[in-house]
Amino acid sequence: MAGPAPKPSWPLARLAGALLAALLLAAAALLWWVGQTASFVNWALARAVAASNGALQAGPARGTLLDGVRVERLAWLDGEHAIELRGVSLGWRPAALLRSSLHFTRIEVASASVRLLGEAAAPALPQSLALPLRVRVDALGIGELRVALPAQAPVELLRLAFSGRYTAGAWRVDHLSAESPQWGEARFDGRIGDSAPFALELAGRLAPRIEGWGPLPQVRVLADGTLDDFALAAQALPPAGASDAQAPAPVWIGLDTRVRAFAQRPAQRFAPIELTLDAVEPAQLGLAEAPIARISGSATIRVGDAQIEGRLALRNALPGPVDRHALPLATLDSAFVVSSTRISLTGLQAGPAGGGTLAGDASADLARPLTLFGHSLPQIRAQLALREIDLSQLASGLAKTRLAGTVKLDGATFDLDLADATRRGISASALAHIDATQLRVERARLETRAGSVSARGNAALVAPWKIDLEGDFSELDPAGAFALRTVFGASMARFGADLPEPWIARARGRLAGRWAAQGIAWPEPLLQTRLAVERGRLDGEPLQFDWRGEVSRERVARVALALAFGDLRADARGSLGAFGDRLRFSLRAGSLARLDARAAGSASVSGELSGGWSRGASLGVIADLEGRQLRWAGEALRAGSLSGRIELPDLRAGRVALRLDARTLAVAGRDFDRAGARIDGEVDAHTLRLELVGPQANAQASARGALLHEAAGGWRWSGSVDEFTAAAPVSIRLQAPVPLAIDARGVALGEAALQVDGGSVGIAALAWRDGALQTRGQASGLPLARWVERFAGPQALPAGVRLEDLRLRGSWDLSGDSLQAPSGRLSLRIDAGEADGSQAAGSRGEADLRLDQGRLEGTIDMRVPTLAFANRLIGPEWAAAGRLRFTGTVGGTVVQPGLRGALEGSELALVQRALGWRLSNGTLSARFDGDRLALDALRLESGAGSITMSGQLLLDGMHGGFTLRAERLPVPIGPGQRVVLSGNTGIASSGSRFDWKGDIRADEGLIELRGGEAPTLPDDVVIVDRDATSATTPNGGDAASRGFAIGADLNLDLGERLRVRGSGVDVLLAGSVNLRGTLPDAPRAFGTVRVKRGTYSAYGQQLEIERGQVVFNGPLDNPVLDIVAMRRNQPVEAGVALTGTVLSPRLRLVSTPEVPDSQKLSWLVLGIGLDDVDTAGQGAALQAAAATLFASNDGGLSAGLAGALGLDILTVRSAGAASAFDPNFGAAFPGQATTGGVPVGTAAQNVVAIGKRLGSRVFVTYEQGLHGVWNLLRIQYDITNRLSIRGQAGTDSALDVLYFFSFD
Repeated sequence: MAGPAPKPSWPLARLAGALLAALLLAAAALLWWVGQTASFVNWALARAVAASNGALQAGPARGTLLDGVRVERLAWLDGEHAIELRGVSLGWRPAALLRSSLHFTRIEVASASVRLLGEAAAPALPQSLALPLRVRVDALGIGELRVALPAQAPVELLRLAFSGRYTAGAWRVDHLSAESPQWGEARFDGRIGDSAPFALELAGRLAPRIEGWGPLPQVRVLADGTLDDFALAAQALPPAGASDAQAPAPVWIGLDTRVRAFAQRPAQRFAPIELTLDAVEPAQLGLAEAPIARISGSATIRVGDAQIEGRLALRNALPGPVDRHALPLATLDSAFVVSSTRISLTGLQAGPAGGGTLAGDASADLARPLTLFGHSLPQIRAQLALREIDLSQLASGLAKTRLAGTVKLDGATFDLDLADATRRGISASALAHIDATQLRVERARLETRAGSVSARGNAALVAPWKIDLEGDFSELDPAGAFALRTVFGASMARFGADLPEPWIARARGRLAGRWAAQGIAWPEPLLQTRLAVERGRLDGEPLQFDWRGEVSRERVARVALALAFGDLRADARGSLGAFGDRLRFSLRAGSLARLDARAAGSASVSGELSGGWSRGASLGVIADLEGRQLRWAGEALRAGSLSGRIELPDLRAGRVALRLDARTLAVAGRDFDRAGARIDGEVDAHTLRLELVGPQANAQASARGALLHEAAGGWRWSGSVDEFTAAAPVSIRLQAPVPLAIDARGVALGEAALQVDGGSVGIAALAWRDGALQTRGQASGLPLARWVERFAGPQALPAGVRLEDLRLRGSWDLSGDSLQAPSGRLSLRIDAGEADGSQAAGSRGEADLRLDQGRLEGTIDMRVPTLAFANRLIGPEWAAAGRLRFTGTVGGTVVQPGLRGALEGSELALVQRALGWRLSNGTLSARFDGDRLALDALRLESGAGSITMSGQLLLDGMHGGFTLRAERLPVPIGPGQRVVLSGNTGIASSGSRFDWKGDIRADEGLIELRGGEAPTLPDDVVIVDRDATSATTPNGGDAASRGFAIGADLNLDLGERLRVRGSGVDVLLAGSVNLRGTLPDAPRAFGTVRVKRGTYSAYGQQLEIERGQVVFNGPLDNPVLDIVAMRRNQPVEAGVALTGTVLSPRLRLVSTPEVPDSQKLSWLVLGIGLDDVDTAGQGAALQAAAATLFASNDGGLSAGLAGALGLDILTVRSAGAASAFDPNFGAAFPGQATTGGVPVGTAAQNVVAIGKRLGSRVFVTYEQGLHGVWNLLRIQYDITNRLSIRGQAGTDSALDVLYFFSFD
């Protein structure tokens, strides 16, 4: 039987356990050493460096495998690569290895540098991208990456970032981004398979950047396919606003192609590239100076082994001229080839702006450059055909054309021949050759609407720039040529931009001639020049001009100039510019209007210029001047004669003498007998004397000083004013000499004391320098009242105010950069004295103003004792009087001041002299509030009536409105006549226009009618100096005398008590009239005036007006008449009817019952039928009535005969011994008995009376009897409107004094 199993030996078991424990402890210790200490990292790096045979270099390392490692430097250097990494930090998760995964939480590289040392190997598709385990990188960052390839500029990338993973047989890029200082930013994501064919999906976004450009649009990139063959699509995203935000983004700029990145030949790497554009504006691509355009189209690009070729077709939706910063091209279609040595365009078809075509071929040879202007440029060969090209669409300053022709370039030779089909535009032709140093022009000609110019000759293209050119010109219009300057750029457009337009307009003409220039043009010009206008007209006058001379910087030499322009002649001979040069000249102008339309008269100047402007030379002049009947700007300046001489041989030193005399002088409407100026002495010590003598002004001044030249080339006059006196219009005397300095920067006057009309003015400082003003001074005792009387007339002063009563005093201290923005203070006082003038009784007004750079602040308390100074402003027909006072403050600026305060008026009066209308006892209450005037009340009285105005007015623009209220206001309309008016109206001001609207009623009135017409001047009275009355305004008279033009819309109610009386009429009127239009020039009336009741005395009878109305339908002076007056209470009731218009009246006899006109006249005049007339007196009365009717009806025969004979009166009337008094000389209303004639029916006889007015006051008549003995000569002289004296001789001799007076 078996025995029990043997028991293990416990010591062996314990030993095995101890050994296992020791091994586990050793493994744990090893893992701790590897993961928790830096020693292992350094040990591992050392082993790697040793294993690389020196190719790997490693710097100090810190950290552990578990916590992360940082290596300061890693480098790899072999025969092909030089790689250096600095500041490498790495963090990972070791536990991922248990899952067959390598997980990096971070990889950071401060900077990396990669250099390829040898020839780069051809790119090859990798065999595999697979890894033995999964890899995940949470964040990889490289601060700076620099890659350098042989013979190429290094590529620098900043802030390179990557995150991604390798799993499931593919690399997935979650994020890849980088920045480049030169090219911008890029961001990608996608996936790549780890084995052939390496499936590829990639999406990215680029933010490109180009140095010197503005912001560029972002680009979206898509790649799809395999790593060896993938489709590539790129789209530039349109900028904000370029598309509808609600619609899908359009393809703005698109690129599509296929890429075989590992193909051996460039031609195999890219399929044809398709480029599309849709409404692309160059400015949107970051081009700051890009032209205005909107490009759409497409291009096909084929990449070859040695060149790139393709075709493009583009359209521009915004073509325009280049001077408006636009692209003058509408379409472009061409094939192209680009290589390293040549650029070619074939089959070019271009459509310029405005239509037409440009077709042909062009190429640039880069391998054989052409040296031009010291620069190497590619040789251009081109042959282009132009058709229907409109140059006005290429540059707006050019004429509209239909240009056609050819342009050829063949290296150094160019040939163009262009013509305008409209035959009124521009054409050009040229043939020239260029070599390395010279341009040879065989022929060149330019023709424009402004004329044509040709050139031929040679010009050097390197310094010194020698030229030998000549040519001719024909039909050249200087004004038109000047206008073309804008085509050649902004700098050329600025040339002459400040010339007055009238000068340019007067330069229109047609010139023909020759020109030539030979010598050095640059850098030290020395040219022999010639310009000859052989045939020409300028501004309508013939012109000939010939110039020859040698031109350099230092001088013009051997000058020969001759000019003949209308009656203008000029010539010059000699040299000028250097020491010792002399240039003799003369200029004669028969009419200065040839030079400037504002000038008139004739003048001549002749003399000699000497020296010049070169080193060591000084310019001098000796000249004589003569002028006759000179005028400037109409009557602004006029001189009957002008003579002068200047002797200044050297502007820097030596003698100086000047004499200038003008006689029969007028300045700004003021006449002077003579004016003169004298300068005598040396340049550095001379005297100056000025004199002005005339009835309106008389002044003399003298000064002495020196003209000094500064070291910097400037000049300065320094001296003193020794004397200044004036006797008229104001007495002024300088008390002592005053220092005066003048230079190019300004004028400075020293301390001066002036005596002015018994007062004094002290100027402490006065300077104007570099546009800045500085002045300080004071005045006292200035005779304000005397000046008011002198300039406004003696009637300007109110009663009780003596000449010495009102005096002005004040002080000022002002400075500033301009007259519109001074700073400082101004104080004024008006003082009034006692009646005897012995002492001051108080202030009439004061103003204290402070200024801060043109801003005003201050107080005013001003009392105006009389308004008569305004009489010159409102015209001779009106006169104003009264007193004003303003108390308030002033603000705003000097340019736009603003007042705030109260304006009060008293004793105001307004007189209309012609009618004797006086408005008096006026008061005013108004307020200024900045730019607003509030008129509380302006009241004037006339008799028992008054007129009141109130309202507001904006002072800036004069916009506002007023109400005008009249209460029984008497308005005179003639001697002894007036109308009393009441009503409410409104006046609106809108700047330059006034509108008057409202209702007016005639409370009562009387209008007197007097026989005869208003006196007029006969033809034999000549008005001397008629221009004096019409120079001010085009229509004669000044604006004040004509009054204001007012737009009216007034309703006039004639009321119940308007009476018209005189010349046989005595009626009461009623009705209403609407008055419209412009007052007083063009009023129009609409409405009807009725005769309420009244009588009409005709043919010795008083007729009752049974029907009477006047209808206004537009013209105020030609209403329609409808008036009937009858003699009643007899068997045949007879009368007169007046119809038609005022300018064409018709008068006829009427009766009830109807009888012949002879019977009507008998019944009207005698009250009996014609058959019952049996006395001589009755017959004479009828004859007189018939004659008057005959002379008056329809402007009858006698009126026509009188006009034909030049007479004022031709009539048939009754005369007798008692007819000595007839103030109307037989002129009366139809049928009216003469005022002083023999009553109809008395013994008398009929006479023919003729009359003629010999002036405004003398009237002569002669009467001759029709049968019997009667003749009479009368002469009447009107002393005033009411008083006349008359003498008569003949059948009845007498001397009469006549006085006319009308009764209400």
